[in-house]
Amino acid sequence: MADKPNTPDSGAAGNGASAGQDTPATKIDAVRLAMEELGNDTSRTDLQKYVKEQFGFEMSPDHVSNCKGEILRRLAASKEKARKPAARKDSAPQPPAPARRAAPKADDQATILLEDVLQLQKLVESMGREQVRTLIDVMSR
Repeated sequence: MADKPNTPDSGAAGNGASAGQDTPATKIDAVRLAMEELGNDTSRTDLQKYVKEQFGFEMSPDHVSNCKGEILRRLAASKEKARKPAARKDSAPQPPAPARRAAPKADDQATILLEDVLQLQKLVESMGREQVRTLIDVMSR
């Protein structure tokens, strides 16, 4: 349902509105202004009374709850959006340095290189952990 404004009751418009306070164009704007004045944890019945007294909008408690939820979701999304770009810059993964194949050691000990680990990781992602374990078991016999 769209948040179309009700026509305020005659004489109710502006009753008790504080000086300098915005006049809302929609019911959701009225709820937002009420939440700014009363706080985000205000009950829906208190918000309903405030919206009726200050702006003249008649709203059911369920409608107030829906508007309040939407306002809080938008607020959380805007905070998350503002936080994400900073996190991306700080925690951007660095590309792995190219691995160099070392010459085999004289004592024939195996050397595990980053390149080998990355290849194994790709194998695990494509085949699955258990399949790779089975493959290793077969190859080690």
